[in-house]
Order: sequence, then C-alpha cells, then structure tokens
Amino acid sequence: MAIRANPERTAAWTQRMRAAADDEDFPLPAVDTIVTHPDGPPSILLVAPDIVPGTDEVFVAVDAMSVQEQAVLNDLLHVLGDRSGVGGALTYVRHLGGLEYEIFGSDPATAVRLSQLQPGVAQLIWQVLHFIAALGQYFPDDAASTPRHVSIG
Repeated sequence: MAIRANPERTAAWTQRMRAAADDEDFPLPAVDTIVTHPDGPPSILLVAPDIVPGTDEVFVAVDAMSVQEQAVLNDLLHVLGDRSGVGGALTYVRHLGGLEYEIFGSDPATAVRLSQLQPGVAQLIWQVLHFIAALGQYFPDDAASTPRHVSIG
C-alpha cells in the first residue's frame, strides 16, 4: 500500500524549502555530511552549535550508540538511499545550504538533490536527515570535534 503525502503539507513544505534557500535558515541540529563505509560505521558531521565548546560542527561517535540505535541509524540510511533513487548503495550526503541536500549512491551519475525530487519524497528524506541529526547530537565525538592548534616545524 502506497503512502501519499498530504497536498496541503506538501505545498507548505515546498514553500518552506524555497524560503530556506533564500535566507539560509534551517533548523538545528542538521546533518552537514554523511559518508558511508562498506567495512564500518558511517562518518557523520552535524551542524550543531553549543554541543562541543568552540565549534559549530560535531562529529558523531556512532560506535558509542547502542546496538539498537545503530540499527535504527542503518535503517534510516537505507531509507535515504532507497527513497532518493540514487543508483547503488548510499555513499555520501552533503548539505548545500538551507534545506537543500545532495545525495550520492555508488553510481555517481545518479546523484540527486532534494529540490529535484517530488515534494512528498523530498519532505520524507529531509525528515529522515533531521531525525539522524537529532539522534546524533546525543553522541558527540568530543575528541574529533574539538578544534586544535597544530604547530608545523
């Protein structure tokens, strides 16, 4: 059975997406990038001010999640790859500003932007990304996220 998007909500989503693209406003925390790895957990970077002092970006410590939380994350990543229509397995997601994202599969020729998708599908994918950010904010990798000064020479 297909789940259909409510036309009123889809119209509101489309309007919000256009407005966010104009003023670069988006709810935080937000996914900045996701990189999947065939032999390990994904690498996730969030835009999440005030979680780690001194930075607005936070790496997620996926290994610190429980087995159940990692299973939910993996299911969400599967939904991203499946519903976005990218070819092959999901490999990379990047934030382009506002509510716009670009999603890549193992076939790079099939990369898609949220704005290219049907509004109901774009809304679903954005909600999945927002849920990933909401989950990830509770597992900051403080060591990876903390800015460091490095001396050369």
